[in-house]
Amino acid sequence: MKFIPFKAINCGLIFRHFLLNKDNLHPKIMVVAPLYHSLGTAWSTGQIMNTGSPLIFRTQKKYDIGFVAENILDDITETKPDLIPLFPINYVEFKKLFDENHPKCEIWEKGIRSLSKRCFLCGGAPPNYDVMCWFEKKFNIPINNSYGATEAGLFMYKDIDKPQVPGEINYLTRCPWLHFHLERISDDPNEGELYIYNPFKIQGYAAKAKKGEFYESTLPKVRVDLEHDKLYKTINGLEYYKTNDIWKRSPVSGDYVYVSRADDVINFSNGLKMNPLPFESTVTYECNDIKQCCLLLDDTQCEVVCFVEPEWSKIIMENGKPFDTTINPESLSREDQNKFKKIAQSQVWDSIYQVLSRSAQNINDWAKQLTIHNIYVIDYGKRFPTTDKGSLSRRVARLEYSEVLKKISKLINGEIDSFDEDIKEEKEEEKEKEVIENNNTKAKEIKTKDSITQKEISKEQEQEQEHENENKKSQEEINEEIQEAIKLIYEAIKEIVPSTPEFEEFNINAPFTIYSIDSIGTRKLTNILGRRTGKPFTTSTLFNYGTTYDLAKYITGYTDKDKFGKDLIPKSIVANKKDINSNKIAIIGMALRLPGAINNAKSFWMALAKGKDCISTPVKDRKLHLGYVDKPSHLLNENEHNIPRCGCYDSRSNVAKPSEFDAEFFNCLPEEAMALDPRHRWILETSWEALENSGIAPNSLENTITGVFLGINDSHDYHDLMKENGITPPIAAHSTPSGIVGRLSYFYKLFGPSFTIDTACSTGASALHSACRSLQFGDCDLSIVSGVKYLYTSNDFHRTSIARMTSPKGRCATFDKDADGFAPSEGCVTFILKRYEDAIRDHDNILSVILGTSSGQSGIRQSISAPSSDGQVINLKRALHFAGVDPSDVSFVETHGTGTPLGDAIEVNALNQVYKGTHTSENPLIIGSVKTNIGHTTEVAGLAGVAKVILSMQHKYIPKNLHFNTLNPEIDIESIPIQIATKTIPWENKNNKPRIAQVSSFGLQGSIVHIILQEYLPEKEQNEPKEPKEPKEPKEPKEPKEPKEPKEPKEPKEPKEPKEPKEPKEPKEPKEPKEPKEPKEPKEPKEPKEPKEPKEPKEPKEPKEPKEPKEPKEPKEPKEPKEPKEPKEPKEQKEQNNEIENMEKNKDSKDSKKEEDYILTISAKSPLALLELSNNYLNILESMEDNNENIENLCYTSNIGRQHFNYRISAIGKNANELYEDLEQKIETYEQQIELSKQQQQQQQQQQQISKNNHGLTQNLEVYIENAKNIDISPKINETVEKLVSTNNIFKQTFENCESEIQNIFENISFKETMDDTVSQLYILSFYYSLQQLNESLIIKDNSSKIIYGGFGFGELVSIVIGGGLNITSAFTLIKLLSNDKINENEISSWYNQQDIPKFQKSAYISSLDKVFKNGDILSQKDILSIMENIHEIKNISSFIENYGNKSNTMTLYSMTGHNEEIKKESNSKYPNLSITEFVVESSTTEKSLINQFIMNEYNQGKTINWDIYNSRFENEGHQKSLQKIELPNYPFQRSTYWPISLNN
Repeated sequence: MKFIPFKAINCGLIFRHFLLNKDNLHPKIMVVAPLYHSLGTAWSTGQIMNTGSPLIFRTQKKYDIGFVAENILDDITETKPDLIPLFPINYVEFKKLFDENHPKCEIWEKGIRSLSKRCFLCGGAPPNYDVMCWFEKKFNIPINNSYGATEAGLFMYKDIDKPQVPGEINYLTRCPWLHFHLERISDDPNEGELYIYNPFKIQGYAAKAKKGEFYESTLPKVRVDLEHDKLYKTINGLEYYKTNDIWKRSPVSGDYVYVSRADDVINFSNGLKMNPLPFESTVTYECNDIKQCCLLLDDTQCEVVCFVEPEWSKIIMENGKPFDTTINPESLSREDQNKFKKIAQSQVWDSIYQVLSRSAQNINDWAKQLTIHNIYVIDYGKRFPTTDKGSLSRRVARLEYSEVLKKISKLINGEIDSFDEDIKEEKEEEKEKEVIENNNTKAKEIKTKDSITQKEISKEQEQEQEHENENKKSQEEINEEIQEAIKLIYEAIKEIVPSTPEFEEFNINAPFTIYSIDSIGTRKLTNILGRRTGKPFTTSTLFNYGTTYDLAKYITGYTDKDKFGKDLIPKSIVANKKDINSNKIAIIGMALRLPGAINNAKSFWMALAKGKDCISTPVKDRKLHLGYVDKPSHLLNENEHNIPRCGCYDSRSNVAKPSEFDAEFFNCLPEEAMALDPRHRWILETSWEALENSGIAPNSLENTITGVFLGINDSHDYHDLMKENGITPPIAAHSTPSGIVGRLSYFYKLFGPSFTIDTACSTGASALHSACRSLQFGDCDLSIVSGVKYLYTSNDFHRTSIARMTSPKGRCATFDKDADGFAPSEGCVTFILKRYEDAIRDHDNILSVILGTSSGQSGIRQSISAPSSDGQVINLKRALHFAGVDPSDVSFVETHGTGTPLGDAIEVNALNQVYKGTHTSENPLIIGSVKTNIGHTTEVAGLAGVAKVILSMQHKYIPKNLHFNTLNPEIDIESIPIQIATKTIPWENKNNKPRIAQVSSFGLQGSIVHIILQEYLPEKEQNEPKEPKEPKEPKEPKEPKEPKEPKEPKEPKEPKEPKEPKEPKEPKEPKEPKEPKEPKEPKEPKEPKEPKEPKEPKEPKEPKEPKEPKEPKEPKEPKEPKEPKEPKEPKEQKEQNNEIENMEKNKDSKDSKKEEDYILTISAKSPLALLELSNNYLNILESMEDNNENIENLCYTSNIGRQHFNYRISAIGKNANELYEDLEQKIETYEQQIELSKQQQQQQQQQQQISKNNHGLTQNLEVYIENAKNIDISPKINETVEKLVSTNNIFKQTFENCESEIQNIFENISFKETMDDTVSQLYILSFYYSLQQLNESLIIKDNSSKIIYGGFGFGELVSIVIGGGLNITSAFTLIKLLSNDKINENEISSWYNQQDIPKFQKSAYISSLDKVFKNGDILSQKDILSIMENIHEIKNISSFIENYGNKSNTMTLYSMTGHNEEIKKESNSKYPNLSITEFVVESSTTEKSLINQFIMNEYNQGKTINWDIYNSRFENEGHQKSLQKIELPNYPFQRSTYWPISLNN
């Protein structure tokens, strides 16, 4: 017996009095628990010592056993105690007496109701929830449950003064002087094993000290620290007592509810854990025919047995009468006992099954574990073992019923048919023999092909022939055998799961899991079927044949095994499609992080072309060097490795460390970024870079069906690193592999499929294969594919070293006889995939084309980690078939090639089987492995191989295979034949066809992936070269000029000359050599030599330039504008018309493009990033200028292929030189603004804060200020109109419609005639109205912002029309009234009555009325009259700015008559933060079109431009080929360090 020092119990009782301050300090206590029990001791001896309270001992006769409920209730009624501590079983017995309507119920109820609400206590075990509810409802007194331990005293109590939370009647409150700790046992943070720190704790169990024993104790010769280590656990420096109890904490009240003992939890062999207490208490309470039940696990740890002690008086016998409980148990024979128990078993199972069917989920889960065979009824007259508290004793029960558990396990598994105890062994043996004979009979009835014995096989040929004839059964006979097998399987399932539907409703094609055959049920089913069929069964058999029908065919032998292995190559996905391109996948974007600081395609190709070995010694700030020793692999000790070199990305200082990350860019909080795995950071960065590389603005993917396929393993090294440093990752970090794929879809706002894939070393290739299939079957329209690996520590190096997978020399010597493994490496590769036809349609920059992929497994082989030549052959043939490629068309194979002697030989052997005889010595199959350059990047390896092939195709060279000296003697390179790339060699293509390559990637567990890639060649490049002369034709225009280039450096700018073939006066073109002065400009960094700009107008000889604006009209309107200076036009008309026709036919793109301005757009999330990115563009432009490259695709991609952030710069130019100069000037201006903002930062922050605090609504102003008289239309406006009419269909159609309406209203009015005020008014209104329609398409309005159109002077009428208050025809008729000298009120009235005045669609401010008309408002006749009377005046500018300027972010000014300065001055003086854009910029320094300047200003202000429509104007100008996306500089991330420990490198 264990002895406990008494001080813990004493303190608990004393504190309880202060805790429950309403208690009587000297209460009368009724002692029910025996004094030898700790609870009885506490409530007797302890109570007397602490309070001096009187004790009331319960009445007990000499021969009474246990607790007699009637006696306790009598004592309570007579003595009326103040405190009554009881066990839970006492309350259960009370309920039963009241349920049976005991004669004294009324007396007892009256006596109990007279007691205090604090009277009834409960301890020793958790009370039944339903009993607690019954007691409180019956007597209006709660059961004050408390909980404690002999070793620690009281630690939970029921606070009845606390407001009751619904559903928490049985929850307890923590004693405030104790500290709790829940050791989690599941995913629920509020459930776990309870540990308690008690400042008055004991040290352990107590016992008399042995002689000579050393100990520390306050009691002489008594130890109080026995089994201390078992009882306590140190947590945060304090010793907590282990209660061995599982508790659950309420997140609402903070109270606790008891769940079970920790050792009560049943642990199945398959890892399933289930708590039996809820089941036992519920069944005992709800089943009247069950007195007690207990769940025990059998010896196999697979079966649970429910032991039941019935309420025998409730068991109904065969005669329909209750069982006679007066029968003496000792008078019953074994047969009688078995008979009664079977009757009871059937009845109690029905009761339990009904409870399981309607109970809560935590009870219902047991339905899958229990059948009638799992119910064991104990003998009549016996009682189930219990503790002194009245609770079940599992330990004693397991010992007492150990033999029963073994036999029941046999019964459930089908080894015996029945369970009758104490029958002689002879009878048992006879029964077992009968069972075996029955099983053999059943097996004979189900004739199988596998039942032929070895003797039958060795018989004479005649007998074999007879046997074969017997097996030639009709289909009807075969069907009958299968039906018999199905019935056999059904009966077995029904035995295991009684709830299985009847045979007529049983689905033979449904998986076994449908009928609750889980891992435990599978074991039961295999045992039963094995014995009944005489056929060997394993659990894997059921996994291979997962339905009843398939299993029945296996049992009978009709599994069609002969067909296995024949149809290994299925029909192509496109077998029923005519378009051969429909299955192709285009790779349109790529981003890299590879060893040796490789972070883009250029650096990767430089490493490959130069034959660079990117493997190096480990970086200093990681633990990769730990454990390294220079030993052979077989001599390594634990935690040692022999890997001297590995591939790290940050091996050079010019790249960002994985510890650095731009958290703000990816919307991560600092603590979230800190917890973000470096692999996740790389995936985020490379996904963005790959999208930019593809020319896709990431925000354009929002709400699209874009898929994410990531290859990543489940390494938790970074999580462990954080844990080591005391950092708990926030939930938002989502550090699991599924977390990053979800983060990517979340960040880009995608709705497509999102997967993480792990197939070991083929992980990345498997992700790419899955993405291709998803695109081919329409699951998504775009795919982000990525693979990532990061080397955290050297923890894995020991395992790979002793397995001789890694090289002690730290390199991959693929195909070499000295190959000894691979060098471990890290990296990340991300691709953007799109269906080929979609990429062609969208003018994407296609890097390469995936013709086909295949993924498979290696099948049976020597070991799971060994490669399989057969598996590789089968999968490669499938890949070639899917791709529609003949082996002879493949010219290069990027092998898996890890540098292991066996792996390399097996891989080449597989290639020989597929490619044998398809190549020649003159045209061999070239093979190589990128692992010789960058090491084995495991999860990234396949994608790195794809990236290498893409770059090799683009540069038309195959890089050198490093570390190759002597061929591995196990490798055959003669059969195909094969050539290993021992140097960088040209990659020739046969018959000018696109180059085709194969990429292989294999996983350690047997995964195999093959990818067939094709070089992308535009259709012209594929078709034209077929004729011998055609390849030269595209170059002919350049070839004559090329010889001149070395002689005269000025000639590179001759390409500008072809611009002027449009003009008949070609002899004047040679006069343009003045332009060669431009090369001098780079020599003069000062730039002040702007005299060159004035010279530029002279070079084209301005008198002839006016002819150029006419040329845009010429393609559409042969009629030349009337100008007196061109009398020769009639003579030249024919020649010009012919020239126009030739332009239409030839569409000389260079000539037409050079005359057009292009806008370059650059943006970033911060000013520093914007400047860095802009300077990167300067470098690009400088290179383009040197190579005389066109800029249209550069600008086009910057417009539509980039996400546009808040900080922006835009530049404009016709060529690289102009664009460079303009961008350089814009950068200088922006830097000055930044410097100014730093000086005024504090003041601006205050102003911005005031603005933000006062005005939460985003508002923009568009203001029109025009005179109604003496109007002078700027030539700039005329040029803009002519340009827009000739290039933009929306503007042209709207403007021409306006002209048509004007012709209907006015007579003899034309915009081509001399303009008076009326014509000018019509022209202005038509222009602004058409421009607004164009802006509606060009500038995408933000729904979160509000626009107010302001009108001043004649601009009032413009703002009304644009705001929807008048239609354009009504406005024209109103202008007709304006032509009169004086406004006539009657005319206005007549006009108003004839019009259908619409409601305003947008808000418009009318200055003459000093009023804003909102959506839905209508102009009145009075409003019209007032507007017309004041239309010649411009007033109320101050009022407008005062009322609306402070609430607005931007203001766009439209004016042809020079009133902008007034409103700008007014605005700047009051609201300097208001950003102002002017449409008409009267500046002599710029010759750019107004619309381009306007678009740039709107863009710089943060407006969203519809660049697709803007760039569509180039299509209208007859370009030879459409604009294409090209590669641009990537976004420069502004990284900061986020790492759990300091790094010193």
